[in-house]
Amino acid sequence: MEKSHRRHGQELEDAILKAAWQVMQKIGYAKMTMDDIARAAHTNKNTIYRRWENKFELLKDVTLEYRPFKEFFSELKQPDNGNLRGDLIGLMCEPFPLIKIIGTVNLKAMIHDYFPEASQNSAFILHDTFIQKYLNNILLQAFKRGEIKKDPKKIDETIKSLPTLLMISRIISEQKYDRQFVTFLVDQIILPILKNL
Repeated sequence: MEKSHRRHGQELEDAILKAAWQVMQKIGYAKMTMDDIARAAHTNKNTIYRRWENKFELLKDVTLEYRPFKEFFSELKQPDNGNLRGDLIGLMCEPFPLIKIIGTVNLKAMIHDYFPEASQNSAFILHDTFIQKYLNNILLQAFKRGEIKKDPKKIDETIKSLPTLLMISRIISEQKYDRQFVTFLVDQIILPILKNL
């Protein structure tokens, strides 16, 4: 225990991130507390609160820094199937490994923690994601091919948020989010909207 108190900086932060991931895997995000994480990291709760305001902010950093997530994000690539439908399906299937790593129940609890704190200026869920970044490029390519009539720059952000919002709604409902469901969303909701703008 004495040795753990001498940890500082990146070494201590890494230990906390690792502990948070392990605790979440063991008891789930909804049940875990900062006390649980502190015990697992062999540190005290105040040390964690000096760096993270709450467990959501801590777990958000886990998804950016911890190895399983780094590997996921390093392997991401923008779908390029030569047509809008294929690209949208590919894009909405990209999160499958991430959902599997974190778990639907944990994601649902994290989403519930996020939205009460969200403000109009907060971009983490709806705008600052790989889905939104790739979607803009996909729509631009579709516009250039003549598959959609409206310039993506003029498409309302609410419409461009649909893939993310539909995925979130499925996770919150704890129903299966798979390729069959993604294909249904693309064919029945997203494509018809985009092509009728």
